[in-house]
Amino acid sequence: MKINYRPDIDGLRAVAVLSVLFFHTEIPGFSGGFVGVDVFFVISGYLITLILLKDIEEDKFSIIRFYEKRIRRIYPALFAVIFFILIAGFFFMAHDAFDALGESVTAATLFWSNILFQKQSGYFEAPSFQKPLLHTWSLAIEEQYYVIFPLLLSLLHKFIKKHVFNVLLIIWAISFGLSIYYIYDYQRATFYFLQFRAWELLTGTLLAFHALPSFKSERLRDAASLTGLILILGSVYFYSENTLFPGLSAFIPVLGSGLIIHSGINIDQKEYGIGNRILRFKPFVAIGLISYSLYLWHWPILAFEKYLIFWPYGLTDAVIIIALSLAFAFFSWKYIEQPFRSGKTMLQQRGHLFAVALTVMFISAASGRIVHLQQGMPWRNHPGAVVSMKTDPAWIDHKTKDKWLDGMKNGNQPPVIGSPESKPSFALWGDSHAVALAEGLEKRALAYNVSGYNISRTGVRPLLGMDRMRGEHDEVGHNDAVINFLRQHPEVKTVIMAAEWSDIPSTSYRDIYDQFHQGESQEKLLSIGLSRSVDTLRSMGKDVIVVMDVPRLKKDPNSLLFISKRLNIPISVISSNKEDYFELNKIPFKAIHDISENRNITVLHPEKILLDSSGKALPMHSGKFLYVDDNHLSAYGSAYVSRIFSSILSHLEQANYQINKL
Repeated sequence: MKINYRPDIDGLRAVAVLSVLFFHTEIPGFSGGFVGVDVFFVISGYLITLILLKDIEEDKFSIIRFYEKRIRRIYPALFAVIFFILIAGFFFMAHDAFDALGESVTAATLFWSNILFQKQSGYFEAPSFQKPLLHTWSLAIEEQYYVIFPLLLSLLHKFIKKHVFNVLLIIWAISFGLSIYYIYDYQRATFYFLQFRAWELLTGTLLAFHALPSFKSERLRDAASLTGLILILGSVYFYSENTLFPGLSAFIPVLGSGLIIHSGINIDQKEYGIGNRILRFKPFVAIGLISYSLYLWHWPILAFEKYLIFWPYGLTDAVIIIALSLAFAFFSWKYIEQPFRSGKTMLQQRGHLFAVALTVMFISAASGRIVHLQQGMPWRNHPGAVVSMKTDPAWIDHKTKDKWLDGMKNGNQPPVIGSPESKPSFALWGDSHAVALAEGLEKRALAYNVSGYNISRTGVRPLLGMDRMRGEHDEVGHNDAVINFLRQHPEVKTVIMAAEWSDIPSTSYRDIYDQFHQGESQEKLLSIGLSRSVDTLRSMGKDVIVVMDVPRLKKDPNSLLFISKRLNIPISVISSNKEDYFELNKIPFKAIHDISENRNITVLHPEKILLDSSGKALPMHSGKFLYVDDNHLSAYGSAYVSRIFSSILSHLEQANYQINKL
């Protein structure tokens, strides 16, 4: 069995890596560029299986030799990137980000970063640009596949040689079916776990058997290869982060990749179809050759750039990142990948190669573990600059209460905040931004001898009928439970609504009452959802208070202080200002203002307290942190702004006093 070099596959690699690169750098027209990873999976499955089948058929298969080739191919550039990131992180990352980096270094080294990042993709996790090794999840999936597949293929070939293709086809169907079945309830798992992605690699594997009839006519090859290219590029253009993915949506780019690969099977290059000929274009082939290094380097460069800049990310930044990524990729390919891959100039003996590989893995995994055990080495930070949801008392307490709210639909009572001697007379309803206000509201309520229910739920805006299709919670179910609870408690006279109003993507929501349609304006979504909630509360005789959102910092407070110290820039220079705040919140301001004029509700403004006299949103006050991240108040910050509730709580106190007199 002879394996011929196919330059069109390198061209396909270029399409894959450029799609990912332009997607991550936010180039217009590449909103679905993440499908490049799926294209890579198909290519990898095809090429690896070709190599394995050749060795098995020629009775030369050796698992040791297979892993030797994998080490020469994967390890040099990967560990160059890992050690580069570790050094850069030490100098430029605040302790919490560096702590997380240490954990991901160990995971990437041991090829289980897909499992780690699946666990870290929840509502409160750090933004993706604080995870310079996030992209290694796909490498982990491939390496996990390579641990299982060679042995499986060898055993199948030995015992049921005639049925190998059929067995793999059944496994393909099972994996594809699982991906479709679980995408709605376990989207993070279907994205990150091998069992839901194996079918993509197996698509390439099945093609490598050459069991399907090849395209004999030129017209068929042209149609198939061009269709394949259109399917991939169409996915890149039309898909977005709001596309339910992978699941059935991944079939389109996978099919496209399969058509292109199959169009060139058993065909002389002179007879390639149009799509294959396009991919043979020399610049595409050149980028395809460096695609592995380009994939490895582009994300850390982007992550550190976004982590360090304090101006709005724009096209100039994207161009710089792309240029740097290409430069790093070329040098990495030429001076790191090539010398090791050939085995002629670096570590020629297999024993030496394995010894060095294991040593490097140990050093890398141990380094990451030490950083993680040292909690990111906070001694590198600004004095006292240690704050996070893991350490803030209000957020530690919230974790148990938030889980308790799962039971509201089953009749569980929500947590009570304020005076234990007073019957609850108000309720706090909203998402995590409402949760952040609860600590300060509780202390203020204690001072006024009143109490209320905290029925806020992270990730769930108080918008009746609005269901976020990709959220972690049952928004409609929770909000309906809130309304039922309030209807059963007429003694609750006042409902305080708070949420991250500025971050409500209209493309992610559907309205079960069909007044709002997916993709319509954010203003319409907010207006319909909030009006519906307010009208329902008012019909129950409740007073409604809406709290505007707090200013968003440019970065979490640890990072702001750390960057200020490292780059010797005054904290005020890299802080967000009132112009940033009002630009971000212009739609919520208009929608809530219109609702307040027509429905007699009260609007509170925490931003008037959190923006200083010069209009800056500073992360600290009197040496204490106001935030735990870039948009959630700390326990101190919550107490600091709680004065906005004074008049409301005073009114409730007086009402309780009058009732008690009776």
